[in-house]
Amino acid sequence: MTDKKIIQLLLDLKCPTNILGFEYLKQAVHIVTENKGIRKMELYRSIAETCNKKPPVTTTNVERSMRYALEHVVANNTPLYQKLFGDAKKVVNSEFISRCILYLEAGV
Repeated sequence: MTDKKIIQLLLDLKCPTNILGFEYLKQAVHIVTENKGIRKMELYRSIAETCNKKPPVTTTNVERSMRYALEHVVANNTPLYQKLFGDAKKVVNSEFISRCILYLEAGV
């Protein structure tokens, strides 16, 4: 799965690009596409390890940043969001990632 397609999907869902959650969601979709059996904490750890920040990024930081980005996606409620999630008022990280992957793999 190319980063370009993942980025375009996140942009179409109106995920703000100026917050860390955008980058973390992009990485998460890419990682899970490559390794569908990865567990959540392994995923968050893998993303945290790719960041070169001081103080170091923790798995909790990654998870919270992704949730924060998703709060914006839900609030924007685009037609694409409606197509993927219906009237859901809240979406958890793992559900968002898996539905994004299904959407991208379907090539819609």
